[in-house]
Amino acid sequence: MGSTAYTAAMKAATTFSSLTGELTQPPLDLVQDADMVSNAKTNLKKMADLEATAYHEAGHAVAAFQLGIRIGRRGVSIIPAKDGSLGLVDILKGFRGRPDIMTSDRMRLGAEKQAIVSFVGEIAQRKFRPRSVRRDHGWSDRYKTTDLMGYFVATDKELRAYLKWLHIRAELFVSSPYNWSLIEAVAAMLLERKRLSAEEVKDICLTVSRG
Repeated sequence: MGSTAYTAAMKAATTFSSLTGELTQPPLDLVQDADMVSNAKTNLKKMADLEATAYHEAGHAVAAFQLGIRIGRRGVSIIPAKDGSLGLVDILKGFRGRPDIMTSDRMRLGAEKQAIVSFVGEIAQRKFRPRSVRRDHGWSDRYKTTDLMGYFVATDKELRAYLKWLHIRAELFVSSPYNWSLIEAVAAMLLERKRLSAEEVKDICLTVSRG
């Protein structure tokens, strides 16, 4: 039994004991009821976390589909990984070449799309359930995006402005009713199947667009 549930049961038992002078341990049915409440709360939290993760990963996946960035063979998943991550989308690089060696306008446009895809995950999660977003959520996405876009600017001031602009574009993407309907559909299917391939994400999006 969880400590909170046991404490509640003990408090009830102690109160009863003070009245009767007989009971020294919580009655079994009271302990079981308290344990059931504790387990129910734990299950609800797990479900809430799973739903938030589904919207986060669905946001990445839909943005990648809409912006023409491929999803790799690992697809989209909300199955917790050994490294502690709750989900993933296997986003492939949205441009050719290495920006640390040489940049181009074409590469920059591809990097911008990739940055928007990275930002959309947390924004979609926040739109679905604001309280589900913690400070560490999206940290990896932000770090990788900051590192990538730094190759296309000369100063930190320019980089901050650039990232803010890209984040605004990601917010506008999620605020689109059509894009949000795609995110909802992909998230719902993720919750049902736990993992989707790139082709399944495409099929879901095309089905919604035809409907």
